[in-house]
Amino acid sequence: MAKRIPIGRAILFFGGTVVLPAVAIFYHAFSEGWGAYVASILDPEALADRIAIMDHGRILRIDRPAAAVA
Repeated sequence: MAKRIPIGRAILFFGGTVVLPAVAIFYHAFSEGWGAYVASILDPEALADRIAIMDHGRILRIDRPAAAVA
């Protein structure tokens, strides 16, 4: 019985800090259905904003000149 209380508290903490926010994020992402989700991924403007290259610990945006990033 003494081991169950800390284990239960750990499960509640994990659920409140990891599982609950993840469920909320996925619920919001899919709230308008798969069509809206896929459309937002395939949107050319949004796609250009997400394309990035890692270079020495910093992100260089492909859609912007390298001189503007440095």
